[in-house]
Amino acid sequence: MIRNFVIDNMIYCSECIPDDMNKMVIYCHGFGENKERINQHNLILSNNKIGIITFDLPCHGEDMSNDNCFTLTNSVNYLNKVIDYTRKYNVPISLMGSSYGGYVILSRINKIDELFDKIFLKFPAVNFYECTKRKLNIDIDYFEYNEYYLFSNGIKLYKESFIEF
Repeated sequence: MIRNFVIDNMIYCSECIPDDMNKMVIYCHGFGENKERINQHNLILSNNKIGIITFDLPCHGEDMSNDNCFTLTNSVNYLNKVIDYTRKYNVPISLMGSSYGGYVILSRINKIDELFDKIFLKFPAVNFYECTKRKLNIDIDYFEYNEYYLFSNGIKLYKESFIEF
């Protein structure tokens, strides 16, 4: 059974916890996606005694952050809060991320030395800056004349975020 909840009045989460859980997976979705992306795997994981929690990254899904909150730092901070929350289950924790979510996981691992049971990465956007620059055909000069870049999904990319990526 999927349970939706909010951490710290800002991080919208979904979790599926089997009664006899012995492991937990935290899933980070890709750019432009949301926490619902992983629902297709809940039954398979539950049948294998594995719980899953997923959450909306800043400016994604139900997240109501200001547009300028879409930063790598904020994304990693969200992941940190979800990890802290998940520790209450006292089971081994694995991380799973796709595309931008994989980049968030790798960035977190690079900053904080902590062991996880397993780490699964599906096409991690290991160089989000270069990917974004190439795909959008913009560089840092773009922001001399534009306050932000507006993605088709409504997410705004500001100069500071572009530089951080």
